Amino acid sequence: MYRFHVTRIANEQGEIEALERAAAMGIEAYWVDACWYGNLPDWAKEVGNWYARRSDFPRGLRPISDRAHELGMKFIFWMEPERVRPDTEWARTYPDLLLHYPNDDKRHPWYRGDMLLNLGDPRAVDLAFETVSSLITEFNTDIYRQDFSGYPLDAWYAADAPDRVGITEIRHIEGLYALWDRIRAAHPGILIDNCAGGGRRIDLETLRRATVLTRSDIVDVDDEGGKAGDKVNIVNQIQCWGLGQWLADHAGLNNAFDAYATRSALCTGFMAYRDLPENEQDPEYADLIATLAELKRLRPFMDEERIGLIAPDLDKEALAAFQHHRHSDASGIIVALRGPEANADSVTLHPEYIDVGGTYQVTKWNDYRQLPATRISGAALKELAMTIAQRRSSVLVEYHRVSG
Repeated sequence: MYRFHVTRIANEQGEIEALERAAAMGIEAYWVDACWYGNLPDWAKEVGNWYARRSDFPRGLRPISDRAHELGMKFIFWMEPERVRPDTEWARTYPDLLLHYPNDDKRHPWYRGDMLLNLGDPRAVDLAFETVSSLITEFNTDIYRQDFSGYPLDAWYAADAPDRVGITEIRHIEGLYALWDRIRAAHPGILIDNCAGGGRRIDLETLRRATVLTRSDIVDVDDEGGKAGDKVNIVNQIQCWGLGQWLADHAGLNNAFDAYATRSALCTGFMAYRDLPENEQDPEYADLIATLAELKRLRPFMDEERIGLIAPDLDKEALAAFQHHRHSDASGIIVALRGPEANADSVTLHPEYIDVGGTYQVTKWNDYRQLPATRISGAALKELAMTIAQRRSSVLVEYHRVSG
């Protein structure tokens, strides 16, 4: 997917080769993003042409899905059914189901010409459902990823009567929920990924129906040649700090695989948003293997209580720390992150729910380098002295109470 995002080149063979490399490294799902539909590779101008681009995907996406399933992976495909461009099939066939934007020439160039599928009209919900549902079946999809990157408010307001301001928006959102309910009923076991331009539709009703595999598009905003910039890592820390207090299951886009970057974004999911290392000679190959092994090992803790120990700071890019604690067996993890501008190399943390009279087995990791397991008292763990020798580095502590 990232290859297409940069080069605009995507085809059946390239996607299969990429997913085979991903499967060999231990990645569990393969995501085909905005690269598969319409007549031309300019994906942003093809929304509304919801059929596979036969020049590059002559058999649709089913061969990619089949290969993913053969390798034990889930298959994800992307759509943005609410955004419609002129000169597309939906624009020509269903003009009465579309809302228009006033003062379109003043909008951001990316969105000029866009129209909005009016999900407040039951006929539009039927159209979206029939199209999405048929593609889910055709592609044998496990996860349906619905994006929404437009700015609909002006289109909604333009459609409102003066004494009914807000009603078009209300009906649209009701239609969105109805669409997702119908998809889930028609495809038991399907998972809906609520993308929405990176986290712009995280609310109680969407969370009842969908998960959030992309809480932010920050890597697109501050992409440095395919490697996450330092600001991206701090922003990931802040987002996990805030969102993790009330939503356990979410993920973000990762375009660097070192321990500092991946632990800055540590949560239940990991999405590799870049070309993967091609072989073991690539210096990042070992980092990615270590990343995936660590995330799978820590995943059981991600749904447990998240506790902030040191808040991240976008301005100082200094030390940050957090804890996940599992009450059922008095185990957990503690992560400390030393930012690129942090002068201090040591800090004392005070993790919660530690039995000061107990004994704990502790395993420490300096970045991905594991140290021998030791046993320490609960009192020592409660006053945990952490040293991070290098900037832009991290320490992970895994603990488990063994007595007390």
